[in-house]
Amino acid sequence: MRRHIILLLICLIPNIVWGQGWEICFTQPDITNLNAGDSNENGYYFFGKVAKPKIEENNVAYAVFVNNDGSYKCNYYIPESGQSYFSSALCLEDGNAFVAGLKNPSSYGDEYKQIWVAIINQDLEIVEEHTYPLPDPYFLAHHVYIAAGIQGDIILTVAVRKVNLNYSVNNDCMICRFDVHGNMLESKIAVTPFLGHVNPRDLSIMRGSENMMLMSSGFNSSGGQCVSYFDKDLNFFSHHDVLDGRLVAEWINSSIWLDNTHFLMSAMMYDRYSADEKEIAAIFKCDTTLALLDTLIYNRIDTADYTPSNRALQYVNDSTIYFATYHETFWGIRGEMYNSVVMMLIDKDLNLLGTKRLEYDDRVFRIYHMQKTHDGGCLIYGNCMLGDQNAVYIKKLVREDFIVPLSVDENTEICHGIDVYPNPTTDVLNISINNVENQEVVVSVCNVNGQKMLERKLSLPDNSTIKIDVSSFENGIYFYDVLNGKNSLRGKFIKD
Repeated sequence: MRRHIILLLICLIPNIVWGQGWEICFTQPDITNLNAGDSNENGYYFFGKVAKPKIEENNVAYAVFVNNDGSYKCNYYIPESGQSYFSSALCLEDGNAFVAGLKNPSSYGDEYKQIWVAIINQDLEIVEEHTYPLPDPYFLAHHVYIAAGIQGDIILTVAVRKVNLNYSVNNDCMICRFDVHGNMLESKIAVTPFLGHVNPRDLSIMRGSENMMLMSSGFNSSGGQCVSYFDKDLNFFSHHDVLDGRLVAEWINSSIWLDNTHFLMSAMMYDRYSADEKEIAAIFKCDTTLALLDTLIYNRIDTADYTPSNRALQYVNDSTIYFATYHETFWGIRGEMYNSVVMMLIDKDLNLLGTKRLEYDDRVFRIYHMQKTHDGGCLIYGNCMLGDQNAVYIKKLVREDFIVPLSVDENTEICHGIDVYPNPTTDVLNISINNVENQEVVVSVCNVNGQKMLERKLSLPDNSTIKIDVSSFENGIYFYDVLNGKNSLRGKFIKD
């Protein structure tokens, strides 16, 4: 189908020096979500949708390209009828972008019935495009993710929905192979357990292999978070559940392969033994069986309820890995919006090297994704509201923007009057607590399986140190929890 392409905006950002941080923020008449992106040698692609609530609730596919000189352009892609959006992208060797999304022939509702792939150049022109209907008995699709190519082809997953014999809705996973022109070469359906509800989050090629790993929910009988494996012929062959111990995964969303058998995974967790049920942003180092090898939990008193962004991890090299989290501030008439982002700079061993906090008084914003830059920095992007106006938000950060923490003790950022040492420890763990509001504290320690190893209720004078004998503990990773009134600080230590 032919479509009208409307060029919205071409402008030059003044005073940008490539190699330094910068920010692009321009207003839009409608809500704009940038969901995906990638880069070529000339600049950066961003793709998503524009929601038009005043025009029959249409969603319209949308794109931005930012050149290395700081100029940018934007395009709508308006179909002759119905609605559409982009949700995943991969840059090809020729510099064009392979973009995948969904189309709904109807202008009403959210029943997207077609997979849509397009090849788009950096002038944001569609070079080639194809639409593919869903196979029977599936009637609805959502959550499209692209993996890097296998033998020159491109692999895509999409959640597809059907009505079962009991008239309940459940999702399966459709996995497809395309060539670089967007032609579908084959597709298969991975059927989830009865009444499963698969929700793909991230698809990656396993390093040193042509197998693929999909982060999602729904491939296990409980419908919980898991990683699933597919071979190069698109056959599903196994899955592993994610961390069913003290920390429970609400969702997992991003992966970085460190070598053939180890990867980093970002997750939004909650603590099953905590009464407040606050969300916790975490990074886990795992092997392919999901054995937990190390963890970095970002949950201090001032960062409670921060959760990872959709594409939360970006790998530059072993000593430069970026992790983005955001904080919910209110539920507005236009949906969830956020006005605080906290980012971490870490290395492959989960050492915390620096942090960066972004807050504004004049806007609220939501960060959807992140990608690395050519000079070792990162881009975060999403949408924001400037007063009552919608805006596109793209910000570049460089490594030097990240502040070295005041105190870092074996991957845990320590502040607000608490220190834990030595870490790792062989016999005694010291927890030093200073300047607490309430001298009544509860200290507990659990292992990675959620087993509570000890709990102490203490009344402390100012500037006290609690000594915990861990000599009888088996070697491994443990979590401590210090509850002081309504404030709780969690972290981890290693018993050697």
